[in-house]
Amino acid sequence: MNNIIVPNMAGRQLRTDGHWSVDGLVFFPDFSGDTGNLPDLSPYGNNGVITGAEWAGEGLLFNDGSSQYVEIPKAVVTDYPFTIICWFNSDDAANAQTLVSIADTGSTSVKCRLVAAGNRAGDTLLAQNIGQFAETTTGYTVGKWHQAVGVFVSATDRRVYIDAGSIGTDSGNQTLAGLNVTGIGRDSDQTPGAYMSGRMRHVFIYNRALSASEIQALYINPELPVAQDPIWQMYSQAVGGIVPIIQAHTRRRRAG
Repeated sequence: MNNIIVPNMAGRQLRTDGHWSVDGLVFFPDFSGDTGNLPDLSPYGNNGVITGAEWAGEGLLFNDGSSQYVEIPKAVVTDYPFTIICWFNSDDAANAQTLVSIADTGSTSVKCRLVAAGNRAGDTLLAQNIGQFAETTTGYTVGKWHQAVGVFVSATDRRVYIDAGSIGTDSGNQTLAGLNVTGIGRDSDQTPGAYMSGRMRHVFIYNRALSASEIQALYINPELPVAQDPIWQMYSQAVGGIVPIIQAHTRRRRAG
């Protein structure tokens, strides 16, 4: 028997096996490498347009804190509930930085956003809608990767997580006419000082409220929505042709 190792050239694609991690997934950009802009792997094709940010190792680098961002030209979610997940590696210990901002279609000042708000006690990570916000009790470490999650259940129920653990909740009463993602790495009204400074990868937006256990699972393995493609196959030529007999699948490594 002749064994031939064949590299996988299939590329990245979403799972098609009905797994919960793709249920309601409406935005899943490909941060796997230098693709020019930011292609959306979800069926909705909400491809991002990169301004200034650069591909650097793992994810996108936003290194000036004032003008670099990704714009999403099409609506991703239009109403509650929805969930935003983002992995970020901040190099700013003081200033508030917008990770993902979703604005009301009628006003850029009416928004839901996921923010890294400085490595300071009592001012850590928050999901904000106007002046109402939820923040975690645990901060983040500059120079390390963290998972931030904002779960916008309704206008009166918002939750925020960092690294699938510390949770903050808040109740408000803000209603929205319609929602549109206006930026990754900046606030919807382009406020100076609200831009991301650091790196970002693994952005997810769901049109449903994810549970704490689902958030934990995506913290352990942020590649869950991606098909586990084979990276090699073993073949035998003993029966008059190349016949696959063993197929191995990748094990996606944990981010962090």
